[in-house]
Amino acid sequence: SVNIIHEHRFAFYFWARFFHEYIERKKYWGESRPILVSIDYHNDVGADNDCDSDDLKALDVSNQTELALFCWSYLNPLNDGHILPALYLNMFSDVYILNTNQVTGQDRTYSDREGSTHNIKYFSDVDDLLKALQPESSPLYLDLDLDYFTEYSDPGGITGSAEIVSTDEIRNIL
Repeated sequence: SVNIIHEHRFAFYFWARFFHEYIERKKYWGESRPILVSIDYHNDVGADNDCDSDDLKALDVSNQTELALFCWSYLNPLNDGHILPALYLNMFSDVYILNTNQVTGQDRTYSDREGSTHNIKYFSDVDDLLKALQPESSPLYLDLDLDYFTEYSDPGGITGSAEIVSTDEIRNIL
């Protein structure tokens, strides 16, 4: 399934729908959860306080309207805090993040609502990410934000100063 969205936090909507329809009902991979591979200019993990456990526990992921309103009104409007809420709901086993354009963060573990532990791993090199994924037999969920393929003429990343990298560079990364 391919989903194209404008506001990146709405990726959570599709992750939750997929989670509900396939994983929660054990129609797809049984007990296995996919690994989320996020390729993004920004670090969309978010902060621990992006997850209000009561709000997330109350969320009915089977109700598409409630889920859409949750993404619109609850998740960070800057579109950079939707990964931890998904992990809290145990939608993914682990998260691997390819991010060479910003300070990425440090590898860490995160506990979901059931007490299961998830790894969050950061990579600044495509080859290192691929090496980490090769021994895995888990399915993958790819979250590709097109802003990963930009270069900013202003070091502060001011809106409007981005330019798309060359087509050859995009193909090489993909």
